[in-house]
Amino acid sequence: FIFLMAEKFSKIFIFGDSLTQQSFSPGGWGARVADHFQRRADVLNRGFSGYNSDWAKAILPRLLASREQADVITVLLGSNDAVKEGEYQHVPLDRYSQNLRDILEYIASLGIPIVLLTPPPVCDRRLCEQANVSWPLNRENEKTSLYANAALTVGMEKTVDTIDLYSAMVKEPEYHKYLSDGLHFNAAGGQFLAELVIPKLELHLCKQKIVFPDWEDAARLLNVSY
Repeated sequence: FIFLMAEKFSKIFIFGDSLTQQSFSPGGWGARVADHFQRRADVLNRGFSGYNSDWAKAILPRLLASREQADVITVLLGSNDAVKEGEYQHVPLDRYSQNLRDILEYIASLGIPIVLLTPPPVCDRRLCEQANVSWPLNRENEKTSLYANAALTVGMEKTVDTIDLYSAMVKEPEYHKYLSDGLHFNAAGGQFLAELVIPKLELHLCKQKIVFPDWEDAARLLNVSY
């Protein structure tokens, strides 16, 4: 196995709400991505807990302004948009779709490849148990499914790599086992998502070699003398 020197570390930019912000927690999907791409790519976590697509669209140009800042970007939004109407975070479905189009178009204008993820399902029962309140709460899986379908439609429309995270999870009869509180991922959920997203990222970073030679070849390839 030959280690080749690379000119730079690639940059993986992960953008979204708390599902992204918390992904660097132990066992989180972002941490697993960073572990997988050790010495090949840096993972830049730009997740903002509680944000919906309105606010995410507003801040994105302040976070990302050039192709040099990222070699690939993941976008995961919609869980907060899908809260019940009248809630502060709620964004109507048609505006969510347009926000997502605007976000994808902006990233594409910078020439950065995109991996779009649909929002995952929520577990209504567990949300109630976690909050120790009776039904209803401000999230319903049926409504979340509409936002997941909208994200999938926009991804197909914009011809970007799209992971249907919602469908992948609901295929599991006990998908709640991936959620810590009915909404956010636990370590098992982090692994589940990482196993979906890493192959997509590899498609964009497959030419990125390990940066600097392996320690066994370091002295020879770096022309280090003693």
